[in-house]
Amino acid sequence: MRESHTQIYEPPLADHSLPSAQPDQRSQARYSNVEARSPVNKISYKSLVTASSPSDYGSFRDSETGNRYVNGSHWAAVLDSITDLKNHLRPEDEATSSYLDQSLSSDQNPAPQLLYPSEMNDTPAAIVAGLPPRPVVDRLVSYFFNVEISQGVLHSGQFLREYEQFWKSPEETSIIWVGLLLTIMCLSIYCQDAVAGDVQAAAETVAGTHTLQPRRQDKRALADSYKTKAIKCLHMGHYTKGGPHVLETLILYVLIEWFHLEDMDFSVSVLVANMVQIALHMGYHRDARHFPSISLFDGEMRRRVWAMIVQLDFSVSAQLGLPGVLRHSHVETSRPRNLYDHDFDVNTKILADSRPENEVTPVLYTIAKLRLVTVGRKVMDVVTDRLPTSYSATVDIDEEINDARDSLPSSLQWKGIASALNSSSLTILLTIFLECITLNLKVVLHKTFLEPEYYEKKHQSARKICLDAALRLLALQHLVEEEIQPGGLLYESRWRISTSVISPFLLATSVFCFYLQSLAKRKRRGEATDLDVGVDERDVKTALQKSLEIWVRRGSRSREARKAAIAVHHILGNPGDSPELPMPPHDFESPAPESAFHSAAAISYFPEVGQVYDFSGAALYYGVDDVAWPAFAGKSQGAMFGTQYGGYA
Repeated sequence: MRESHTQIYEPPLADHSLPSAQPDQRSQARYSNVEARSPVNKISYKSLVTASSPSDYGSFRDSETGNRYVNGSHWAAVLDSITDLKNHLRPEDEATSSYLDQSLSSDQNPAPQLLYPSEMNDTPAAIVAGLPPRPVVDRLVSYFFNVEISQGVLHSGQFLREYEQFWKSPEETSIIWVGLLLTIMCLSIYCQDAVAGDVQAAAETVAGTHTLQPRRQDKRALADSYKTKAIKCLHMGHYTKGGPHVLETLILYVLIEWFHLEDMDFSVSVLVANMVQIALHMGYHRDARHFPSISLFDGEMRRRVWAMIVQLDFSVSAQLGLPGVLRHSHVETSRPRNLYDHDFDVNTKILADSRPENEVTPVLYTIAKLRLVTVGRKVMDVVTDRLPTSYSATVDIDEEINDARDSLPSSLQWKGIASALNSSSLTILLTIFLECITLNLKVVLHKTFLEPEYYEKKHQSARKICLDAALRLLALQHLVEEEIQPGGLLYESRWRISTSVISPFLLATSVFCFYLQSLAKRKRRGEATDLDVGVDERDVKTALQKSLEIWVRRGSRSREARKAAIAVHHILGNPGDSPELPMPPHDFESPAPESAFHSAAAISYFPEVGQVYDFSGAALYYGVDDVAWPAFAGKSQGAMFGTQYGGYA
């Protein structure tokens, strides 16, 4: 355990409440009324049309590879609105895109493969016959449940009953269920490789041997073969019609496609949009209590599945700077209860009450994150709406963000690193994820008030909230980067850092680039006043310099990181046309640069403490103690959250 840690800039969230916000005791009881508040107030477009800035309309790029639009709250739109950066970012975007695209093998199939199916020359019988021996499958299934990859989407007891029946009569098993099993096997191999790969690579470096890479490639090829077969199962089962196990299989498949992404890909949002439409077709957006034909067990599992779909839709769309498929008015499904799998089964006649939130069940993190996502959808609606939002409505939504944060389970509320020293690596990471979502929402909501046309006394509090939240996000970025190093508090969970976690850091970076450029312009014109006082300019530049080092390290694999590095380099006035960025490796299977964030699924998980699944003859490839549990965080509009692997959604 190291003795020193990065100090986090943490002004209390309530210290800078907006004008007219009434202080009160926030609690879960009050939070239950948040969703019932009146809709966001809009004001006449005509009355504010002159106040709109170019970034309000978003950013549009037209290139040889296609068109891309992101809304005004996306971090890329913020950078594009900085005139001084345009000549530096555009050439780098084109050069990097070309180089990264060429780095991919020319025969690689387009992803996600579900959208580009290959030849359907297999039959259900052939796919089942191609499964490895049962002891091998047992180990992968055991790993899946013990590492809690599904965040409660699958009921362990029910699945194991179906699993046993499958081996007794595989020919009678639904082909969609077989696809579900294959996605479990694929994810287990991905996670095993992510957990053990770095440790083994370090050992080989010390020993001077080089046998890991071929073996990792073999394992990846095996996992990809399971993914391909799962896709064939979905097609053979006509998945677009819905039915049992379809949504569960699609959720795990989305996690597979997300697992190795360094930058969020638009095609993943197409997958999620299709999944949302199938869920709507199957009535998951309506609570099961309205339909007597749905059993108590099925009703609760539908709530769990729907909760994951809502988080995926929110996280993916926010990372891409686009409106989500779902709207607040679409949904009336209740949140799942805080229950262990052994609390209910298919024979349950009376569903148990939700356990206290100091009991960590597999769905506790999902429940907590949904509270932030509920407010987050309102924020997304505001920033993507054609009409400006009234200032009083912004005040109300800011209060809802505070309420949602205060309603989180105490074990998942970030109180600083000193208060987390007795927590597990996973718990620390999950609390950081949720804190990033909260801070990101505040930045997105208040970013507009950094525009010159809003430099009035009454908006000063909103600007300070935005800048404070952005500075705290960068402090968390620095803390995470420090603690994922060997010996750090997050080292064993480092591989779970996903695109949805990195996105809020990108937004904070872009906001400060915009702020420093605007501040410099006003100073040159002699327009700076006491209204510019928000955060210490020296603190901002120091934080950006630290972030620059992180973005440079990530730049060999991430287009987004390269763009952020170039922007910060120029805003800080560093010499040279651009920072010394490492070129992308031609071999994308080679290890990432040391101390860079490691990619993982983009959704978060919470372990089911104290519950272990017993499989006859099962033995994990790696010990459970060596496993890092996936974590789910969200992004906001181009940086909003992490519905992680979820958290990762």
